[in-house]
Amino acid sequence: MNGRRFRAIIRDQKILLIILAIALVLAVVRPVFISAENLFNILFQVSITSIIGIGMTFLMIGADFDLSVGSNMVFATTVAILLQGSGLGAGIAAAILASTVAGFLNGVFVAKLRINSFISTLSMMIFLRGLVLILTNKQTISGSSDALFSFGYGNLFGVIPYPVVLAAALLVLFALVLARTVLGRNLYAVGCNEKAARMFGIDVAGLKIFAFSLTGFLCGASGIVLLSRLNSASGTYGIDTNLDVISGVLLGGISLSGGEGSIFKAFQGILLLGVLSNAMILLHVTPYLQQVIKGLMLMTVVSLDSYQAKAAAFR
Repeated sequence: MNGRRFRAIIRDQKILLIILAIALVLAVVRPVFISAENLFNILFQVSITSIIGIGMTFLMIGADFDLSVGSNMVFATTVAILLQGSGLGAGIAAAILASTVAGFLNGVFVAKLRINSFISTLSMMIFLRGLVLILTNKQTISGSSDALFSFGYGNLFGVIPYPVVLAAALLVLFALVLARTVLGRNLYAVGCNEKAARMFGIDVAGLKIFAFSLTGFLCGASGIVLLSRLNSASGTYGIDTNLDVISGVLLGGISLSGGEGSIFKAFQGILLLGVLSNAMILLHVTPYLQQVIKGLMLMTVVSLDSYQAKAAAFR
């Protein structure tokens, strides 16, 4: 293997190498990190973020993003609890439908009304958060589904948590959609050059609405996973979800400029963020300092992304 190929491998797998380095250090400093219980706890936390991250990856490849994902996730959780009297299936269906509609509206505002995605999704974030506070009367409300609770704490073959299995299945499914279908190729084309995509007959508005609707659907699915573990909903849940999802996807190499990236690279970034968060907890870093570190990380990643985009424009 020549030096150029070796450097290319290092560059391509740098996130996994960073995760491995952190794991090796923590295995020595805090051996509890490599316990099965802690590793599966990381995977569960990452599974919630990863499910939403799939939708965020679709959006960012198409040069959009969504700031309302945390609020939409908790909105779905709230709807599911409020409708639990109608049956578990009806509550879940209504919750996912409600979050999908919220995503669809984001798509319509951006694609049809030409409202900037930052303004549109910020408005939706505030609206949904306020709606959750009204529906819960600013209280924490509880569910009562043993079946859903069993899903949240159950394991496939007695080993792998069901939420992790669900997240893995969705990651594989939508990675194939993005990489092997016309829809995926068109989305990359829109992200690279929206005007050119329109000239070639690609339904840009339809793709954007689909991507936002998919993100809403996945927020609903993630909200149900959250409910299966917490068995409750509150207006204070999911406040950091936007930051975690966007930071993780950016760490995975998905550019804000659009047109590049993959589901699995985005997952690697989200996994790195999950490992870092777990490491900070084990090292007794205060919650406030954790926020500072995450904020600095996001600023650094966005700055690097902007620099790389400008550098590419001058090549």
